[in-house]
Amino acid sequence: MDMLFHATSAAFLGRILGERRPGWLCLAAVIGVIPDLVSNVVCITSYQLAHSLALQLPIVLILLLLNWRIAFGGLLHVVLDIPTHQYATTHLFYPFAKWDLPIGIAWYEGLGFLTWGLLWITLAALILLYGMDQKARKLCKIKAPEERACPSPYSPRAD
Repeated sequence: MDMLFHATSAAFLGRILGERRPGWLCLAAVIGVIPDLVSNVVCITSYQLAHSLALQLPIVLILLLLNWRIAFGGLLHVVLDIPTHQYATTHLFYPFAKWDLPIGIAWYEGLGFLTWGLLWITLAALILLYGMDQKARKLCKIKAPEERACPSPYSPRAD
């Protein structure tokens, strides 16, 4: 996937996990693109290392101490790259193991471009639905905060 998608999805994940401060959400977006930033600036070996779960899991553990709501952007990046990159599965556990699982597709050619578009549409739909849900929750609190003016669709009905 492209860097904008990784930044957007990492910031959205942080928002879903409850982070509301814009500065922290921007940091979540940066964390989401760090694997690509590192690999584009340094070299191919850094791509393998930056996209390795062996590196991302310790980074997540460190970020959990800083702010757990933004800690998963890099890990999300690696997980999203598995189905959208032909070569992403060869270095999941780099430098400890080199496995080749033929499950990825090239997102920049053929049907992969369709997958890229569908992932963007899905992310946009999720963001839209999340925004609508948050607006509905806010309206319910304004109407009658002390009583359940807007019951949850998941609660049992009292018929």
